[in-house]
Amino acid sequence: MSLLQARGLALRFAQEQPLFHAVNFEINPGDRIGLAGPNGAGKTSLLRILTGELTPDGGLVTARRGLAIATFSQSLPRDGEICEWPEDVEPILRGLGFGTEAFYTPLAQLSAGQRSRALLARALAAPADLLLLDEPTNHLDAKARAWLEQFLLRHKRTCLFVSHEEAFLDAVATRMFELRRGKFREFPGGYQAFQADSAAAHRADWAAYEMEQRQLAAFERAAQQRSTLAVKVAVTPPGGGAARAFYGHKAAKIARTARLLRERLPPESRHAKPWEEQSIPTLDFRNYTRSADPPIVFDRLTAGYGRNPTIDSLSLTIRRGERWAVRGPNGSGKTTLLRAIRGEILPSQGTVNVGHDVRIGYFAQEAETLDPRETSLEACLHHCSDVTWIRTILACLKLPREYANVPIAQLSLGERAKTALAQVLVSGANLLLLDEPTNHLEIEARAALIETLRQWPGTLLAVSHDEAFLEAVTTDSIVFPFQKANLAEVLVV
Repeated sequence: MSLLQARGLALRFAQEQPLFHAVNFEINPGDRIGLAGPNGAGKTSLLRILTGELTPDGGLVTARRGLAIATFSQSLPRDGEICEWPEDVEPILRGLGFGTEAFYTPLAQLSAGQRSRALLARALAAPADLLLLDEPTNHLDAKARAWLEQFLLRHKRTCLFVSHEEAFLDAVATRMFELRRGKFREFPGGYQAFQADSAAAHRADWAAYEMEQRQLAAFERAAQQRSTLAVKVAVTPPGGGAARAFYGHKAAKIARTARLLRERLPPESRHAKPWEEQSIPTLDFRNYTRSADPPIVFDRLTAGYGRNPTIDSLSLTIRRGERWAVRGPNGSGKTTLLRAIRGEILPSQGTVNVGHDVRIGYFAQEAETLDPRETSLEACLHHCSDVTWIRTILACLKLPREYANVPIAQLSLGERAKTALAQVLVSGANLLLLDEPTNHLEIEARAALIETLRQWPGTLLAVSHDEAFLEAVTTDSIVFPFQKANLAEVLVV
């Protein structure tokens, strides 16, 4: 017996644009279902419909009597305290790399990564029949991500989870759902089978569209040929005045067949043109200006929170144009380093020297610098007056053109991340500080960001647990050790 069924679910975006329609599926005990699709496709909204938090514009959700659902959301609360914990939460917290000393720490005092892991642990420990997890791997380092994979597999938890992490989907999912440009599709098997089936479905869509276009073109050519013939036939041969009525009647019959052919054409295509991903154009970053060299010098920098600094006596010169990955486990000092560069925290010893004409562009983990009342276009206009350039960068990051004028409060977290990334890229910054930039981005947008950053000419420091991203855009590394006793020792490789 299924745990939950969805029939004919439909939802509209801002009461106008259809977000998705005709969504039908069921969840059975033991299912581990990955939900994939681009940012803004409605994945988070679908989860909210299943919990009853959001009312669909059509369709129905039915659940088994007494079904207990536990949820984990991308949107993390910023205040209040962490609530009562189930008795067996401690090993889960340890597995996710979260110390039990912070059980009752106010959420406002926790980092975004700590809040995320704490609330994920609470969901995993809940006595629930069904887990609904929205981007559970965001903020997890490699060790914690591997632990989560094994937890879901070992405990055979029934779950529906949104993820853009290909490796995580491949390790955990037994079935795949996809929401893409209003369409819902279900695929049996895990992520590798989904990739193959999705590609085959896309090829089938193109084949059906192209066949229909050929048929329509053939009808139109035949109709045009008959129309041309009708005009020729209507012309009475020289000296054939008496036969004018005959030729006119014959021409009318031919013209009628042309009209009938055109009437047989459908008023609109049955097969919409499949989506084509646009490649990233050559970008000139027209408002970029060079900084002094070197843009950053760390001189015996010691910084952190409390009595145990996470950065101790770091001395390092970063040259103009260099690209540095900042690696290490959660809580090891990566974000602290970026904040020290920006002057948000003062070193307890040593200095951070920022060079002349250095313009910093900073991407925060949760894009909290954005005003939710503004649109993506308005947010970028604070930093650049060239609307065409702004739209170019937004398009490069896979933000749909029609979403550029939608209030940020109505956008998904992935779309907000794209807006914040566009903001720093159009700002004229020559030093980018990126703190987990690929969190919330779908696979296509991640690839687009990589290609865009490869063309960007300035200096880069990127904090990320996404090794594929770091390998693609950086050449040097600052590595914070995994052992807690050695967190102050920063290795440069």
